[in-house]
Amino acid sequence: MIKPLIDNIKHELSCVNYHPILMCCSGGPDSVFLVHMVALASNTKHHIVYFNHHLRPTETPDEIELVHALGNTYGFTTHIVHLELNKKNQAHFRELRIKETISICKTHGLPAALTGHHLDDDVETMWMQFYKGATTNFRGIPKKTWVDSIAIVHPLLGISKKNIQDYLLENNHRHLTDSSNATTAYQRNRLRKALSHCSESLGGHHGDIVRTLNYLKQTEATLVNESKRLPIQFAFDAHWLKKAQLLEKTNAHLLLKMVLEHEFMQAVNANQEQKIKHGLEANHTTSVIFNDYKVMFDYKWVIIAPHDFGNQLSSPIQPIRCNATQPTAFGLFSATEFNVPFKSTPLRCCVTRRMVSALFVSSVKACPHPSKKKTYRAHCLSPIEQCIHPVIFTESQIIWVPNIYANPMAGELVVTLKKNHDL
Repeated sequence: MIKPLIDNIKHELSCVNYHPILMCCSGGPDSVFLVHMVALASNTKHHIVYFNHHLRPTETPDEIELVHALGNTYGFTTHIVHLELNKKNQAHFRELRIKETISICKTHGLPAALTGHHLDDDVETMWMQFYKGATTNFRGIPKKTWVDSIAIVHPLLGISKKNIQDYLLENNHRHLTDSSNATTAYQRNRLRKALSHCSESLGGHHGDIVRTLNYLKQTEATLVNESKRLPIQFAFDAHWLKKAQLLEKTNAHLLLKMVLEHEFMQAVNANQEQKIKHGLEANHTTSVIFNDYKVMFDYKWVIIAPHDFGNQLSSPIQPIRCNATQPTAFGLFSATEFNVPFKSTPLRCCVTRRMVSALFVSSVKACPHPSKKKTYRAHCLSPIEQCIHPVIFTESQIIWVPNIYANPMAGELVVTLKKNHDL
């Protein structure tokens, strides 16, 4: 039991080139066991963090003392983090712990953080996901996830709570028990109690469903790998994917959900998942809002963008100067004066020197003049692309839409566009 576990920890450490890592330790049996296992697997001077939630003032001092002693035993650096709780629920506690974990890792150059979640936690999590109607993440606890380039690793998922307790008892390793684990105020504790009764009545241990858990994890891993192969492009501070390429997949909406959950760390609830399906099926423009991003759909594109996408392109930019290069959000506009006049084409805008001071640049969508919808449609300029495609206009008319339209006029000043982005 112990040797395969230590080999697994050695493998995880090799994945980060044997750099020091961070271990989350509460002083309870699971995290204490984790620290002992890492110490057996490595001679590196790692880090330990204890999170003080200020909820159990009579127990916390003993836990802090134990964590310090454990760190001193192995020469590990110990961090005590005091959390400021705005809500009293486990989801909020978890968010704060993750945030502080990532902060410590980045401050000290630690590439990964390990937690003491074990097989029983894995099974409980799967049941929690089942009752919450999970789809793509119905697989218990992932063995490894990434948050802001830091790996969060759960190396104990293959070992049960009983095996952990037996090892600590046999080796006389001190640990403490969190009294909050016994309260029925938390949903997970109520589920844990119910699962215990169920296991006893069936005459077995839920470790028997490891095969099912592993199958679910492998199935999700297959979907994650497929989602990572999607041809997503980055331009204009957004991620772009052609809808037709996504719809070629039989599980299109699940793959997009995977991208959001695994690449952008955005939780997708049931309502948002339905909106994603609708956006993929619809030809009109629609969007789904998440915590840090929005997903926009039109007949041509699916884009994952900041909430203010398009706003930075909405304001007209002036002036376009003679014999100068004008940087804009759309690319570089170059205005060069010649001795003879040229005629405008979709590739160049030709105006007189007198007109140049009256030229404005904006996105097609933000242009104040009536749009040339038929012209844009003929060139497959979709509604979302109109947020990022430039147009040059005066107070009275549209002069030039690069690669699409040119007012049939001539002049010695030739304006061209060198794009910064390609889609």
